[in-house]
This record gives sequence, C-alpha cells and structure tokens, in this order.
Amino acid sequence: GFFYPFAGSPTDDESYIAPTVGINYKFTNNLAAWFAFGQNIKFPDIGAFYGAVAQNAVPTQLPTIKPEHVNDFEAGARYEAGGLYLEADLYREDFTNTFISQFNNTTGTSNIINGGTSRYEGFEIQARDTFRFTSYGSVTPFLNYSYNHAQYTSSFSDSTSGLTVLPGEPIANVPVDLVQFGVDWNYEGFDLTARGRRIGGQFIINSMTGGTTGDKNPAYFIADIGVVKTFSLHSLGVGFGKSVQIALNVTNLFNKYYYDTFEYYQTSGNATGLELNATPGAPRAVVGRIDVNF
Repeated sequence: GFFYPFAGSPTDDESYIAPTVGINYKFTNNLAAWFAFGQNIKFPDIGAFYGAVAQNAVPTQLPTIKPEHVNDFEAGARYEAGGLYLEADLYREDFTNTFISQFNNTTGTSNIINGGTSRYEGFEIQARDTFRFTSYGSVTPFLNYSYNHAQYTSSFSDSTSGLTVLPGEPIANVPVDLVQFGVDWNYEGFDLTARGRRIGGQFIINSMTGGTTGDKNPAYFIADIGVVKTFSLHSLGVGFGKSVQIALNVTNLFNKYYYDTFEYYQTSGNATGLELNATPGAPRAVVGRIDVNF
C-alpha cells in the first residue's frame, strides 16, 4: 500500500441531548393506549470521514457532515385477554440533514453527504391468539403487518454527483409493506413453528448519486419452519445436567430464488451508462443445534 500525507484534520466534536416523553393510559385491565414523542440524533461514523479523505486528493479541509436529527411521534393501543393479543400503532419520523451515501467508482469508496429533510410514516399491527386442546397441546396463530411510506420532504441538489431530489420523491431501499404470519404448536415438550414472510417491493438506488431511480425490485415470499424438543435429563436417568434441547430449523423452505432487499445501479466498468447489481438471497439452509442445560 501507499501512504499519502493528508493536510486536513479528520475530526469532529458534537454533543446532543435526546429527550423522550410519553404517556400510557389504561382504560381497563385489558385495554391500554399510549402516545410518545422523542428526539434523537445519528452521528456520522468514521467511514464518512475516511470517504471524505479519499474523495479529495489533497484536501485542506474536510467537507462538513452534519449529524442527522429525527423527531419521532408514535401512538397506539393494545388489547390483551387470555391468549388473545392485539396491537396497533401509528408512527412518523421527521429527519433533517438526511444522510445520503454516494459511491465513487474511481476511488472505490463511499461518501456521505447531507440531503435535506425526509419523513418515514406508517402503521403496524400485531395479532395472535392461543387455543388449548386437551389432547393436542396448544396452537398459536400469529400475524404481523407493517406499512411504511418513506419520502423526501424538501428540495436538494448536489453539484458534484448531479443528484436532484424533489419533495415527495420516495426513498430507496425501503420496503413499502412487510407481512409475517404463521402458527406455533406446542405439545409435550415439542415446539413447532411454521412461518411465512413477504417483503414488499422497494425503489432501487443509484449508488453513484445516492438518489432514487424509478425502478422497483419485486416483492418476494419466504417460508421457514423449525422444531424444538426439550428432554429432562433426570427423567432419562442421566446423572448430570438438567435438560437437553434439540432444535432443527429450515430457512427458505421451498428454496425460493430471489434478490435480496438491496439492489443498486452503478456505472458499468465495460460500457457507458448504468448497470443493475443485485445479490441473490440465501438458498435453503438446514441448521441443527443441541443445547445441554446444567
């Protein structure tokens, strides 16, 4: 490797107080509702400074990277009675100094810039119930669903990369909806879980500018299954330990071929224009595990 002297000063000094306030009100023993407001901050990591150094051959001063601020609002309600559990909540997160990552094909490094304001908002619902049977143990079906709308809320332009952002433009790499459902069966020490996950489509990023393209990657569905059995070592006549647990998990049960959640456009090394890069998701995997508890 080669060492090039750097004339700038890759340092930063930031401080921030992150207040959070909330209220929870219980209408009955089964029904409660809440509201919360909080402020938080995300500082640039060291990679942002390394990238800034690499982007400038002989810099005298690093570009200023401001911390990303967020105002978070959340409200919801939950109901619980016996084995039934229901929950719903709404959220909105308003960002300022939004971080935008830009990849430099020449240096092979990523540069972080601030890109105005943005907003994430949506809702989440959860539901599950437990049914108990005398001869067949208990069965618990469950469902989780979330909807997320992510967009820029101010105009922004970057002369170096040519990026232009307009209010209402969607943010890349954010699934619009996520759903997970399945069932858990517990019977005489056996715990069997079957689960399906659907990850909704999301806009593809232009990694050179950090902006959103008009293309979307397709939604995909993955199924998983797992079984766990716990044995008491004392009941088996073993003189050491308390219990042993044997587990078998299969992810991507049907060996679905899909593109992972991150896809991006990048300048082609062999031609002009942009080429789409995508990483296939993990194929079917079978994992076994044995745990002994002492």
